[in-house]
Amino acid sequence: MKFTVIGTTGQTGSIVAQTLKQNGHSVRAIVRNQAAADKAVAAGYEAVIASVDDVAALTAAFTGVDGAYLMNPPAYMEADMFARARVVHQALLQAAKNADLPHAVALSSVGGQHATGTGNILTTYDFEQQIAQSGLNISVMRAANFLDNWASAMPTAREKGILPSMFLPLDKKYPMVSSIDIGETCANLLMQGANAPKLTELKSPEDCSAHDAARVLSVLLGREVQAVEVAPEQIAPFFSSRGMPQASAVAFSDMMHGFNSGHIVFTGQGQSVVGKVTIAESFKGLLSNGSSHV
Repeated sequence: MKFTVIGTTGQTGSIVAQTLKQNGHSVRAIVRNQAAADKAVAAGYEAVIASVDDVAALTAAFTGVDGAYLMNPPAYMEADMFARARVVHQALLQAAKNADLPHAVALSSVGGQHATGTGNILTTYDFEQQIAQSGLNISVMRAANFLDNWASAMPTAREKGILPSMFLPLDKKYPMVSSIDIGETCANLLMQGANAPKLTELKSPEDCSAHDAARVLSVLLGREVQAVEVAPEQIAPFFSSRGMPQASAVAFSDMMHGFNSGHIVFTGQGQSVVGKVTIAESFKGLLSNGSSHV
């Protein structure tokens, strides 16, 4: 079988492609530029250079394959990330229709069922709504928060022994999952084909609090690491200080409020899958791959 994969150089798409290839399937990689195309070819994939809002190029990339992995690459630096997401979703689904794509798996998020109160997760709500209206055979995969997202705080943990956390309170446990589990689950759904469940919620083998993350890092780094609170009112200014547009910075703040208030949770609908990668295994991998993740 042959599958088209978006994001073969990214966190989840790379795992999707690798898993498909390891199971004997062919992969057509949608990439942004020639450098990424060369990398995809070196990995054993067919490469197609296409923007995720280019319907004609996407149609060609989706034609003649058994399925496709669909995701919206983060566009936090766009002036309006939500408007950008709507355009990308429209393009992906129109191209899938044009190509008579028999099946696809779309990456969504915990909280993707909510129309309000989830910040940047509202982009996946839009994706899910457009998918429902499209009539296409698409399996939606809602993932818990990425364990990989702790990577940005690991240099501070290593250098100063503190782990800043926007997940509050610090002892509250949240479902979190490795991008490895996300990619493998999406690949498995693709290999199931048209009969794959229409909705999957992917949880972690163990929920994770900020204190849990700090304890694991203490062991891995060989020094005491203490979780420290990032006050809610500091979240938007933090992202703005990194050059993020105000709307995106506020969206991150709104998302964290959604998590911390208990608004962003799984529904218990569809298929429930538990990942295999533990917190310690995920963090060990992130630390050993510091050049790209930390």
